[in-house]
Amino acid sequence: MKKTELGGSNKALSSSVRKVNRNLIFRHLYHHPGLSKQELSEALNLSLPTLTQNLSELLERGLICNDETKKQSTGGRKARTLNVRGDAGFAVGLDVTAHHLSGAVINLLGEIVSSSRVRIPFAAEEAYFRFMARFIEQMLDAANVNRSRVLGVGLAVPAIVSRDGQQLTYASILNFTHGRLSDFAQHIPYPCRFVNDADAGGFAEYWNNGSLHESGRDRGILYLMVSNSVGGAFFLDGESYPGQNRRANEFGHITLHPEGRRCYCGQPGCADAYLNTKLLSDPYDGNLQLFFDALDAGDAQAAALWEVYERDLALLINSLRMAYDCDIVLGGYLGNFMGEERLRALRALLAERNHFDSSGDYLIACAYKREAAAVGAGLSYINDLLLSV
Repeated sequence: MKKTELGGSNKALSSSVRKVNRNLIFRHLYHHPGLSKQELSEALNLSLPTLTQNLSELLERGLICNDETKKQSTGGRKARTLNVRGDAGFAVGLDVTAHHLSGAVINLLGEIVSSSRVRIPFAAEEAYFRFMARFIEQMLDAANVNRSRVLGVGLAVPAIVSRDGQQLTYASILNFTHGRLSDFAQHIPYPCRFVNDADAGGFAEYWNNGSLHESGRDRGILYLMVSNSVGGAFFLDGESYPGQNRRANEFGHITLHPEGRRCYCGQPGCADAYLNTKLLSDPYDGNLQLFFDALDAGDAQAAALWEVYERDLALLINSLRMAYDCDIVLGGYLGNFMGEERLRALRALLAERNHFDSSGDYLIACAYKREAAAVGAGLSYINDLLLSV
């Protein structure tokens, strides 16, 4: 009897070790494409028989491929290179806002293969949720995606999501507090999940920044999302910190000016009341592009608005730097318009306020100028696959 149990234990252990090795190989190839079998063996210190067995499983599952190009040979037969297949899986991300619906289809490599954006007011009604389902299928059609390879749909929402991921515990912007995932997903034939929009945008930047790579997993990064509302996320070791009540990183509700103007939350002086981008776009027909066009053209009204806005933005960013002491990525709608000249001016203001930093170089331009939240919501499914292979 003991021998049988020991044999079962050994089998379980062997299976566990094989899975660990397979995941190690797959993730290393993901972050270091184009390696030969020999290079992979040396990098991971795995024997060729062990490596070959695991590579065969990954090839059989269609997750990797032998590249058609071959590395330059130093003699003898040329070594073929190995790569993760981008078409082995796809994820959809949606960014649900009060007035727009944006989406992106990304492949297993995190590349956007299809995207779309429409102006449509959010409504907690079946017609809206049916439209959302059609919107997803149209993007999948545009990318010619095999539906069996769809991993899931991430729904980025401007809301606090319950611990079990099934409910919006606070969603005043959408006016849908206590809305359920089942409401959104009722017509979507794929796995779905809620992701806070700032967490999603931050995850996309964190992914793109390379902080998920083996060499940089201890790097923290803060994402400041400045759009029609202000929020953010903090990532460390591949995880965002949600807080005890899942309300961490609500940067828009940091008190910027005590007894100042009223925020939509009802409190005075919140950063959101001074930094939401509607303050810039509303005087220009609600179009942020028109505001920055006017600013670049020397429009006096735009320049006066920006002078006050930029000063308040520096005040918030400096406070976040003091609290987190890490790189800060400026994203959201505002990030789309922060070219190098504007970043340089903002960094100079930051340096003036900071006793510890001689420059504001810790402030980084966002990589995703559009659809960051949608991409990040979709990447959550890609990341799940990376961790589970």
